[in-house]
Amino acid sequence: MKSVINITALIWCVLASSCKPEVPTHPCEEVTCLNGGNCFNGTCMCPDEYEGESCEIPRFPEAMFVTGISFTGYPTFRGSDPWDGPIDAPACWPDFAVTIKWPWGQTNQSFKKRNAEGGTLFWGPSSFVYITDNHVHGEDLLEFSIHELDGLDSLEAVSPPELMFSGAFAMTDVVLNDSLNPWPDMMLFESDSSDMSVSLSLRYEFDH
Repeated sequence: MKSVINITALIWCVLASSCKPEVPTHPCEEVTCLNGGNCFNGTCMCPDEYEGESCEIPRFPEAMFVTGISFTGYPTFRGSDPWDGPIDAPACWPDFAVTIKWPWGQTNQSFKKRNAEGGTLFWGPSSFVYITDNHVHGEDLLEFSIHELDGLDSLEAVSPPELMFSGAFAMTDVVLNDSLNPWPDMMLFESDSSDMSVSLSLRYEFDH
């Protein structure tokens, strides 16, 4: 009789245990993290660019930096004469500088690129030191312009800076407008009347 009781108890034990819900062996076993997120103790740890339970929501950055400015397609001739002709080369080619007007009213000018012969001109942190620390937020408007400067060479007549190109944009014009590229690393501007173009390299901080 005792063995019968033990067998019955064993059967009830097996039946009871088979009715219990299965418990994941690891808290991250049934968690899926998107966009490069990693699960830790059942919770998705998201990269800076994303938030949400599964890292499914793109974040709007706190700050945007300009890390470089490229200028291409600028004219080196006025009609049939070099830009600053009839001066001999290389002084006959144009001299350029970039100016940025920040949202708080501060204006900074880059180092000058002298005697540009038609190749791409690039201003980075070493030639435009003010772009290293300054940044914009949200709807702050960043304005930039490129001027040709006269009088830098000894034979060149001194005259006021000549505006070659200008543009303006805010971070809201750039970020989250393209689902495939929410944080573009470059903003391109092209002139309407010529082949001139300016591209600005961009960097973002999400917790600034």
